Amino acid sequence: MIIYFAINVNTLLELGKQYPWPRFKKCRVCGGYRVWGHGYVSRFLDGINEALWLKRYRCPDCRKVYTIRPKSHYRKFWSSRRTILKSIFHKLIHNSWLTGVSRQRQQYWFRGFKLQAMRHETPVGVNTPWELSVDVLLRLYTANIIIATNSLKYFETEPSGILTNRTFALTTPTDYG
Repeated sequence: MIIYFAINVNTLLELGKQYPWPRFKKCRVCGGYRVWGHGYVSRFLDGINEALWLKRYRCPDCRKVYTIRPKSHYRKFWSSRRTILKSIFHKLIHNSWLTGVSRQRQQYWFRGFKLQAMRHETPVGVNTPWELSVDVLLRLYTANIIIATNSLKYFETEPSGILTNRTFALTTPTDYG
């Protein structure tokens, strides 16, 4: 689970693993009080030449792992939310790509935006035409939808809080099926 947190990236770059990370009082999934540190994971962001060490936590009761992520960046994206929003906005208004940002990345973001707009803006069972607009972009952004993702599973910036099923192994008899 990704937890978005206001992180000073320059201070994080300077302090590394010594950065003053927040402490969790309880697990957001099961409510357990035994949430502890679970090491670090390295992540890259645009404009920074080295990996940042982001803190992870784990709840031993429900086995959920939390990763802290800068609030300024969506999960699985190196570019900031601001850059992505600016790119899509520029494409909608001027029908051209931003300079200084890879065209291929902007095309990927725009395809993701079209997918999320289609999923969230089209009424179920109705074949009415709709078009991409700045209003659609702002509605998705304010609804905590990752506007540039092509994922059909992980498209919200904040999880819905629904408890997911645990993964377990099952060994079947050799004569089964």
